Amino acid sequence: MKKRPLLFNLYTLFFLSVAISFPIQIMALYGHEPSEASMIVNKMTYLNWSVIGVCLINATFSFYGHWLLKLSLPFSFFVVALNNFFVSKLAHDYSPLATTLATLTFGLISSYLFFTNAREVLNDQNKRWWLAPKRFKRNLPVWVQGPLGSPLLSKTFDISKSGAFLSHSSLTSTREDVPNTLNEGDEISLTLGLSGQKEFSCQAEVVRLTKPKGDYPGGIGIRFKDMSVTNKWVLDQILRDTAAVVSA
Repeated sequence: MKKRPLLFNLYTLFFLSVAISFPIQIMALYGHEPSEASMIVNKMTYLNWSVIGVCLINATFSFYGHWLLKLSLPFSFFVVALNNFFVSKLAHDYSPLATTLATLTFGLISSYLFFTNAREVLNDQNKRWWLAPKRFKRNLPVWVQGPLGSPLLSKTFDISKSGAFLSHSSLTSTREDVPNTLNEGDEISLTLGLSGQKEFSCQAEVVRLTKPKGDYPGGIGIRFKDMSVTNKWVLDQILRDTAAVVSA
């Protein structure tokens, strides 16, 4: 999915609204102003803070479509049910009927996620395409050292902060006289950059092979591995510098 499903955005807002509802309820019940933060905090119980905590965790997992949401949702329902049970028994501000309805509503809304298409994303994290780093079209020279043969000069067709697509026919050639053929899963070393400027070197893995299609050339898709802080900084600088050249 290229865009974050709307349902994840709605769930993020829902859990955030539940989290902030506690101080709002206290302000409404006891007539506190926002400036009386210390008095509001003093009226909140440990269970109130627990509900706020799990809801903030749920909101974070919802925003990213993380699979851990499958675990945090049932746990948050238990915390909410426990909080509402003690509210109905010990407090006088809400009736047992109101707290029971609140618990059931929270449970129904939370469980509904598992009966939608969003569940597919939770089960297969590779479908979170909206988290993929932005790709930039750059024609940069790359020296590739594969498992066989001597280093081969290629070039990038596009590149992101996590990988690149190298367009060069000899990289995926099936001819016997070309020893540099690469396959999916192969580990390679690469050095990227323009002469006289910063150079970026790292290990990478071949993740896909493609044939020419439309405006897209044939070549290999690679994923950068074990990126150090320095490597990330150098790559970012190369992308910035080449962007300035392109725009000029």
